[in-house]
Parts: sequence; structure tokens; C-alpha cells
Amino acid sequence: MTTRVFSRTVMAAFAALAEMTAACGTSSPAGPTGMPAATDVSQAPAPVVAAIQPDTGSTGGSTPVKIIGSGFQPGATVSVDGIQMGAFVLDSGTIHASTPPHGAGKAEVVVTNPDGASGRIANAYTYVPPRMFDFNGDWIGVAGDEHQRELRFTVRDNVLVSVSCGTSGTVTFSPPPQVHSGEFSILRSDGVGISARIVSASDAVGTINIEPCPSAYWMATRSTKQG
Repeated sequence: MTTRVFSRTVMAAFAALAEMTAACGTSSPAGPTGMPAATDVSQAPAPVVAAIQPDTGSTGGSTPVKIIGSGFQPGATVSVDGIQMGAFVLDSGTIHASTPPHGAGKAEVVVTNPDGASGRIANAYTYVPPRMFDFNGDWIGVAGDEHQRELRFTVRDNVLVSVSCGTSGTVTFSPPPQVHSGEFSILRSDGVGISARIVSASDAVGTINIEPCPSAYWMATRSTKQG
């Protein structure tokens, strides 16, 4: 899944959440006594965690992942080796989440429904030091609170060659920042700058301050077409 597709999916999911919240304001069907009819969740199946995509990411966390399985209920929580992570249940078979920081090695992923039932998959996710990932290539992503600006940057020989955001045009820095341990950062005296941290073999996150992307967060994926 590309960054832009992931972004649209997450935004659509939150729109669905807003609709469900609004719907909760309506009255429930009444039972024979005039009281709201109770919902029996005692027979609800326990969640099953089948896979997590991608299954490898940086020890620094913040990798966007998709958890695939079944029996996920709205409000389900997700944890990695007991560390709870930000998550949103898109439907009964899909959860979007962002990994927490964790030491290098394999970790267990657990999904717990509001009724207390849980499902887990051992050694499902592997944390890798960011220096093990390659930052070189052409990156395409989105920036801004509503992911409304397209962001692009290029890294060659572990050096940031160029960056653009929205209608900014190509921006270069002198001297260009070098990538160290999966990260780079530069800030000019006029406030123009960018920071980046690789979070998986194909994903990176960071901040940018280049008009028309002032002090914006971004996320990007590496293009499969290398220049």
C-alpha cells in the first residue's frame, strides 16, 4: 500500500467513525418493557490475528501497519509485547495502526476486543535498527494535517539531493544533509528545513517547513521506480 493510499484509507476510516458516533445519538429499539433492547455479545467470536503488513519496521516505531484477521470489534485495542499502540478498527477484518518504539527483535501482536476476548500472533513483527534500512531512492508522500500536499525528495549516496512540497518547486540545501542511522535533518537560518526518519524498508516520516508546507508533518514511501 502506498503512502497516499494508506492516507486516504485512514481518513475514510475516521470519517466512518464520525458517522457511527453521530448514529449513536439515535434511540435504540425498545424491548417489550419499553427499555432499550440489550445486545448479547456473549457469543461474539474471539478476534483472530492472521498477519501484520509490513511485518518489519524500525526500533524507533511510527511504522504504519495493517493488521489482518477476523472478529475485530469497534474499540478494539492493539499491543506489541504489552505496549499499546495507536489503532483504528476499519472493519471486522482490518485494523490500521502505528507501531510503538521497541528493542530489536521479534514481538508478539495482540488484539483485545472491548468484551475482553483477545487474539494474538507470536513473533509476528520484527524490529530492526534503522541503520539496517537503505534510505537511497526517490520518495513520494503527503504532508499537512489533512495530507493535502504532495511531498517528494531524493536521496543518493546517503545524501539528500532535493525536496519539494506542494507548489514549492525543487529545493536544495548547501551543504546537503547526510543520512546517519536512518535519519537526516537540516534547518537553514531562514527556517526552511526538513527532518526524516526511516521506519521500514519502504516508509519514512518526518517534518518539513517549506512553503506551502509550513511546519508540517509528512509520511512517504520509496518509489519502485528509481531514477
